[in-house]
This record gives sequence, structure tokens and C-alpha cells, in this order.
Amino acid sequence: MKKLFVLVFLALFIQSSSFGQAVYPSTSGIKGYKKKPAKKGYDPSKLVIGSGINFGLGGGFANFGISPKIGYKFNKYIAAGVGLGYQYYKAPYSDYFTNIYNREHIVYPSLWAKAPVWGPWYLATDLEYNVIFLNGYSDGIDPSTNLPWKLNTTLTGPALLVGGGYKYEMGGKFSSTAELLYDVIQNENLPQYYQQLVFRIGFFVNF
Repeated sequence: MKKLFVLVFLALFIQSSSFGQAVYPSTSGIKGYKKKPAKKGYDPSKLVIGSGINFGLGGGFANFGISPKIGYKFNKYIAAGVGLGYQYYKAPYSDYFTNIYNREHIVYPSLWAKAPVWGPWYLATDLEYNVIFLNGYSDGIDPSTNLPWKLNTTLTGPALLVGGGYKYEMGGKFSSTAELLYDVIQNENLPQYYQQLVFRIGFFVNF
């Protein structure tokens, strides 16, 4: 009798434990249940933090940079924010003078936006204002060196990069991105973008 009592008790305990662990998808059908109101105003969980990285080498060219970004997911359709980037760019002066280079140190504040399109694919745009510290050469030959005249100057100009990207979920709130962009303004003061496709990768939290 005692063994039967113990078996019945264990069966009831296991059944009650299973019932307690059951997960219900919704309680909205229960009488008197009030749905929790949507959170209004600033929500820290929608903050997006990350950085873009771009690089390239070959044929005498060098191009690499980093652009930390911060933004906000306004809804499921768009995330946008601001950034501040630095880029180093090196290119041969010309096909004839292959042993001398134009070098640029570029600082650019930016506004950015990304909008999902389908699955991991999204549209991307970056509006930048570039400040370029140029150390290179200008037209004309310096008779003392038989090379083009040296040039140290500062150039400025906007760039509007538009294109698309792919987001890879890395687990948790972390993701990496790959973007292919094109500068629609085509300012000749910005040779790092002029008539070129721009490839960038990035790493984000909560994008």
C-alpha cells in the first residue's frame, strides 16, 4: 500500500511539473487580460552601434579606413544615424610617373540609413562630407627635380553613396555586413570614390 501511494504521488508531481513548465503563446484571449502597451519614446534596446571598415590594395593603390557609427532602429523598416570616419588613400600620380604617389588623409562626418528589403538583404546610403588633406603632385614640371610640382593642400566635398548590402547574423545581437555602394555625386575632388564602386564591411550591435 505504501509503495502504491509513493507511485501515485510521484506521478502527480511529474504531471504538475510538466503543467507548470508549459509555454502558452498568448493570454490575450483570457477575460480581463490587458495587453501591455507599446513602449513610447526613446528605447535603449533600439540603439545601433557599430563600425564600417573598407580596404583595398593592388596596382600601386592603397585604400583603407574605419568609420564608427551610432544610430537608432526607428521601426522594422529603417535604421539611421550618424558616423565619423577616417580613410587613407594612395594612388600613382599617373601612368607615366609610376614612382610617385598622391596620398590623402580623409576625415568625413556622415549620415547613414539602412532599410531591409528581403531576408538578410537591405538598401544602404551614406551622405558624407569629406575633408581631404592631400600630399601629392600638381600639373607641370619642377625643373629642379624634373618631376611634377609638389602639392600640399586641403580639399573638401560631399559624397552620396547609395547601394545595397547583406547582413550575416553572428549570434545574439551581433551581426556583420557587406555593402557595395556608388557615389552618385561624382565629385572629382574625391578620387577615392570617383567612377568607382565602393566595397565596405561592417560590424554592428543590434542592427
